[in-house]
Amino acid sequence: NVIPSTAALVPGVYFATLQNAACESETRLAITVTISTPSTPTTLDTTQDFCQSTNPTVANLQVNEANVVFYTSATGGTALAPTTALTNGVYYASIVDGTCESTTRLAITVTITNLATPTTTDTTQDFCQAESPTVADLQLNETNTVIYNVATGGTSLPLTTALTAGTYYVALSDGNCESTVRLAITVTFLADDLAEITGGGTESCFSQPATYTTLAGMTDYIWDVTGGTITAGGQLTDNTVTVNWDTIGTGNISVSFTNATGCSDANFATRAINVTVCSDITITKVVDNFTPNIDDNVTFTITVTNGGQSNFTDIVVDEALPSGYQYVSSNASVGNYSPILGTWNIPTLASGQSAILNITMKVLISGDYMNIATIGTSNPPDSDILNNVASAWVEPTCLIVYNEFSPNDDGDNDFFRIDCIENYPNNTLQIHNRYGVEVYRARAYQNNWDGTANVNSPINQDNKLPIGTYYYILDMGDGSGTKTGWVYLIR
Repeated sequence: NVIPSTAALVPGVYFATLQNAACESETRLAITVTISTPSTPTTLDTTQDFCQSTNPTVANLQVNEANVVFYTSATGGTALAPTTALTNGVYYASIVDGTCESTTRLAITVTITNLATPTTTDTTQDFCQAESPTVADLQLNETNTVIYNVATGGTSLPLTTALTAGTYYVALSDGNCESTVRLAITVTFLADDLAEITGGGTESCFSQPATYTTLAGMTDYIWDVTGGTITAGGQLTDNTVTVNWDTIGTGNISVSFTNATGCSDANFATRAINVTVCSDITITKVVDNFTPNIDDNVTFTITVTNGGQSNFTDIVVDEALPSGYQYVSSNASVGNYSPILGTWNIPTLASGQSAILNITMKVLISGDYMNIATIGTSNPPDSDILNNVASAWVEPTCLIVYNEFSPNDDGDNDFFRIDCIENYPNNTLQIHNRYGVEVYRARAYQNNWDGTANVNSPINQDNKLPIGTYYYILDMGDGSGTKTGWVYLIR
């Protein structure tokens, strides 16, 4: 019997013949048919779950056999490439044996889990290095997160990992799957902003301003000074302050502030300041006439100079009048002088300034001519007291020999007078007449010769010398020599 062309083949031998309208092949071709039927593949799980973050493909479907191809339909269709990305749905697996595939395909249901990207209230998070922040300190709105230092792939970081400046990537995790798209968080570190005081140094000059600075950009600055006065800055909004140090010794300056954005609570700083006198007041004294005559006026000039940086106040100069002078007048460029108290008060002497006192005095016939001025007190005390004393003196042309006298007992010019002869106690006076005859001699002369001779001679009868001109020789008795001249005696 002729087999219909639509009849299903079964294993066995089939015979084929050529045929025309009335005839067939005498001999038929024998064809042995073998039917190959590959089995349906198997799997450990007909419902397989995948994570979108791992980018699963057809090659990731689990089957127990090799040489398996997959389709999206139970029959027919085109086999999928192994690199085809998996989606939610059913995939069908068939074993390939040569040119044959499984008659019945294995159905595998695929579920793709795609977790959302986590969220945060701040994608740029600031930290303080001093607080040793770790990965666990990153702010996230969700729990069950894992953190990486790369956008894809990589190994999740332990929560104890120390943070560094840079970008971290966060994914949600359900234990099996993670977010496909990770949340990027930028980590920055704030400055510690520890309070400190700069400028001005640790040494300062008395009465001189010094400026100190702390961190800018803070709020509620509080400056405190001991041993000085704030002259500029130092308000709640000022990160600078200028201080005039007015106490010798150790001063102190401190500052505190509120750090709204910084890390440290140590917003207090203090500094000790060694306050010293950076100036030296000196005194000099000169006299305008070193060899005045008795009863002449001389002027002493006393100059006090501030030769440094610090200002001085309340300077008192001791300038008592010696016994060899009589006060006439005085004039001070700064302050005032009291001849009664013998003090010159200078209220203020600025850096580099000089004060001058001129005192005019009459030279007396005797007394102490050494005039000494001393800086007694000042504020602050002077740094060098070795130059706080000055002196000047005169050597009066005191030994004046008057060239006439009239010993007539009228009480006026009755004696031969030599001013300041008392200053030469070892003197010797000789008187000669015009002929060279000695008529008078005295040791330690005391202005007491009244024209009476005390050396015998033919012309000095009754010891009363006549009117005339006499020659004197005065030996000072101190090795300084002799003084000679003529004196006229009038009766």
